[in-house]
Amino acid sequence: PFQVDGDSAYTDSRSLPEDHPARTAMDRLRSPPEWELYDLQADPNEFDNLADAEGMAGTLSRLQSAISQWQQETQDPFVNEAFQQQVVQRYK
Repeated sequence: PFQVDGDSAYTDSRSLPEDHPARTAMDRLRSPPEWELYDLQADPNEFDNLADAEGMAGTLSRLQSAISQWQQETQDPFVNEAFQQQVVQRYK
């Protein structure tokens, strides 16, 4: 069974209808989108990814810029593509 952090939620979600929001959210774990954006007040379970939603481009762009700035300020090694490839190769 597929588990994330030892949690059986993905496996358990297989018993839900295919269009159930919890099952859809668990399916996303197997192949996550590049960007995720949620309204945590309206959707605290993070079922509805708003990253591609109409009207959210400005918010997504602002948050992407903030992440990029934070990565530069903290010297995040994953900004470096060569480092990323080293990690991939090491853990294949």
